[in-house]
Amino acid sequence: FTITDQNEGTCFVPMFKDGSGNSTYLGSPQCTKHNANQIVYGDLVKNRPNYGQYPINNLMVMKYSATTGFMNCMNGFTIGFTQCPNLPAVNASCIQQNNCGANTTCTTYCGVSPSLYNNCAQFGTNFMTQACNTFINSQGYISVNF
Repeated sequence: FTITDQNEGTCFVPMFKDGSGNSTYLGSPQCTKHNANQIVYGDLVKNRPNYGQYPINNLMVMKYSATTGFMNCMNGFTIGFTQCPNLPAVNASCIQQNNCGANTTCTTYCGVSPSLYNNCAQFGTNFMTQACNTFINSQGYISVNF
């Protein structure tokens, strides 16, 4: 580290970025407080369920205060989908309990009709776009490809 930050700390998020530039997080943000000229050793942990097969080929670096906005962006589609005003609470609860977001197999299991799926998918896309734009425009971060 080149600067001291004993107040907020710096966080690292292991990511996968595909050939089109789309990215997804593979594990939880790992944060540390640090001093200038300090070297911190650690491992990047891939602990996101169902994403273990993807290699870490990108790293997001940000301050701790940016992690909420970042995770809202990364999970925006699922958050928006389950907050869809036309989605009955019982269906949203089923989707959240099964941790499957808007996976079409899960939504069928949770009783979401194709027309409701399409409506809520658009709601989820809009929510994600807004959350990502808010994160990009208001938070400092560095994306490192390797």
